[in-house]
Amino acid sequence: MAAGRTTSLIIVDGTNEGLSDIIVIAAGDGSAILTPEGVGSALRVMNGAADGAARDIYVGDAFTAPLLPAVEHGVLSAAASTPSDLEAVISVTPVGNPSVVEVEAPAELFNNRLYTVVFTGEAGALSSIVTFDSFRPLLGSGQVKFYHAASGFGALQIYLTPPDTNIDLVFPTNTLSPNASGERGPFNPGDDYVIRVRDFESQTLVHGPTPFPIAELDVWSVFMLDNPDGTTVDLVIVDETL
Repeated sequence: MAAGRTTSLIIVDGTNEGLSDIIVIAAGDGSAILTPEGVGSALRVMNGAADGAARDIYVGDAFTAPLLPAVEHGVLSAAASTPSDLEAVISVTPVGNPSVVEVEAPAELFNNRLYTVVFTGEAGALSSIVTFDSFRPLLGSGQVKFYHAASGFGALQIYLTPPDTNIDLVFPTNTLSPNASGERGPFNPGDDYVIRVRDFESQTLVHGPTPFPIAELDVWSVFMLDNPDGTTVDLVIVDETL
């Protein structure tokens, strides 16, 4: 610390924010978040590959054992710990076949952070995104984040509205390209929300309405995946509230 300057250390609850129980904020002329050494990072994965097959997930260039083996299609995996690495590469392969790398995703994996990896596309030519996730609740609001993991569709429009809303007359809550995610947006608590999803190009409704009540302090993630019928979208809804 520089001479003649005062820095305050503020200890706050780390629940829903990272992997450690506490976070220390150093506040002075500026501010910085201090995290414990050795905590590392963590990854969880949503497999949206078009063929519906499981995949192995590796981090780094050592392919001796997958970090997350045999991640099933359409099921959010458990989080797995991995060392922090600002030049990490996350690789996806067929189960038991590390010589066939279907996608390599560069990622900056910071200490004390949980990341969600979503991959979609045709076998052998997958694409992916890596997003940092924070689940800190907001007083007076619930939060919802949408992920587009439906390989069979282009851009999708998501509407999270009261059920009697004419979606032809309102802007969508999110419009997401394939293999993308939205912000974790705040919503007023209420029991009268529904989710509807529309194909951007054809304007055809491909999902919903699905009732979706939101309570204060709720934190939700909603993953959109292909239905086996090839014409509609299924939702995997994950309650992130802790």
